[in-house]
Amino acid sequence: MESSLLHVFLQIFLFTLATSTDLSGLICEGNADCADIAGSTCNTNLKLCECFGNQILSSTMQKCLAVVHGAGDACEEDVQCSAALLNGGTCQNGKCGCTDGMHYLRGRCWTSKALGEVCDSDGECAFLVEANSVQCLDNKCQCAEGFYQREYSDCRKRVENIGEPCALNSDCTYDGGFCNTSKLCDIIADRGKLKVNHKGEKLESCLEFSKQVAIFTVTKSNNTFMHTATKRGNKELGAACSSDPECGTLNSECPPSGYCKCKTGFFKSPTEDKCIPEIGGPCTNEDCVINGSSCDGSKCVCGMGTAASATKQECLNQTIAYNRRCSEISQCTLFGTRVDCKSNGGSSNCVCDASSRHIVEDNICWIVKGPGQECSDERDCSVPYKTNEFSDMYIDCVENKCTCIEGYHPSSDGKNCNLDAPDLGDTCTENSDCQVGNSICDTKTKMCACKTGYYADSEGACAIGVGGSCSVSEDCASVANSECMANKCQCPAGWTSNLAISECLPITNGLNEECAESQQCTPSLGEFGECRDELCQCQKKHHLVQGTCTPSKGGSIAINN
Repeated sequence: MESSLLHVFLQIFLFTLATSTDLSGLICEGNADCADIAGSTCNTNLKLCECFGNQILSSTMQKCLAVVHGAGDACEEDVQCSAALLNGGTCQNGKCGCTDGMHYLRGRCWTSKALGEVCDSDGECAFLVEANSVQCLDNKCQCAEGFYQREYSDCRKRVENIGEPCALNSDCTYDGGFCNTSKLCDIIADRGKLKVNHKGEKLESCLEFSKQVAIFTVTKSNNTFMHTATKRGNKELGAACSSDPECGTLNSECPPSGYCKCKTGFFKSPTEDKCIPEIGGPCTNEDCVINGSSCDGSKCVCGMGTAASATKQECLNQTIAYNRRCSEISQCTLFGTRVDCKSNGGSSNCVCDASSRHIVEDNICWIVKGPGQECSDERDCSVPYKTNEFSDMYIDCVENKCTCIEGYHPSSDGKNCNLDAPDLGDTCTENSDCQVGNSICDTKTKMCACKTGYYADSEGACAIGVGGSCSVSEDCASVANSECMANKCQCPAGWTSNLAISECLPITNGLNEECAESQQCTPSLGEFGECRDELCQCQKKHHLVQGTCTPSKGGSIAINN
């Protein structure tokens, strides 16, 4: 009875946690009131509709769904996954997993913490390759003993002896070590005395037979510890139960649902009634039966060249060549943690994510930092130079800050280093490229030119011209015969600007007066007047009619004085 009530309360708690739905539709007096919820019955003690043992209400309150046991199990709704994986459990493409920003480990979802971030337990420190590569030490995620840090987010196992398996040159952490073509640690020939593997035989241990037939509990009473052994029952996984001792499978338990299941950190064997430790789960030498796994200390881990799947139920072969095929992101972890298993239409390949670039010599996806960002390694600084490609040719780490090299400057968005354009007429991509004061990058020609209100003087500078901003007339000294009016350099009455906006020219009074540019003639002769041979004249095939240049008709010339 007590177990049943607990199960109902658990259903209600998980349902409201996942859906925030009004529960008034669950109130009942008899089974007939629960007819709209397929698979449910009325709990007459609580006056609430409940699902049978190993089931939970759907978010629509229209049916009962099976509670899943762990990551990778089939699902229809998030609520099924929340019941097993707790906060962060979600149904993705029909399978239970953890939501973005969380990872699965030992039966539940954890908020993922990167190296250097504050943590409270080891489970928060996300791992991709080795189950015990990262630990929460002094409330900070750090590489565990026996592992070395690569870039800022990856911990890999240190290989300290010649002849042991490796995947990268950096894995062989002794002086002169490298990973040979057989993927074994070797040493450069001229390094002198070789290190020899003197590692002793692996200590063997086995699970005590007593643990297979009994459950041991320790209680304290009046400062006396009492050891109690309760004989295990013979109920298999999935069988109805009311207490843990009834479940006979090693590492199984009787949860509130009332059906025997594997304990947290274990999963059911697909072929037999057995609870298998997940990667990262507790073990002795014989427990780790996942292909490619072994017991390293006290946890099941995947071997060199493999990585734990997202469900921690498989050791998958790592992709060893960049931009080659993968089925899930864990296969890409040879390139660090800043990776994606990205679809390219037909298949998926291991590529660096948007925050990183692939460094060939280190075979790693290294974080990308642009101009002005803090850096501690020369590999931190890089800028895009082709689509989805980066280069460190134009940027260096100088005094812990990413800095464009001489002759280059930060782009306006701060992501790139653009080539300086020191002179007017130089090629440019944006305004900041043009180094001459008051110049811009012309959007049509993509060449540096003076901005509106300025002109190129004889020394290659941009000087204030007609229309340029001013406060007093002295500001307009670069424009002959101009004045500062309404905070703009302007030509006074009777004067007009030349085409170069560099000086004000006098407006002429009519035909045959001296001129330098046509705009001096048009005020008196009209739109068909022009300056030709330094005299104001009518354009060809035009003649003067009552003081205004007019198109000639039939080729005849008529002058009307």
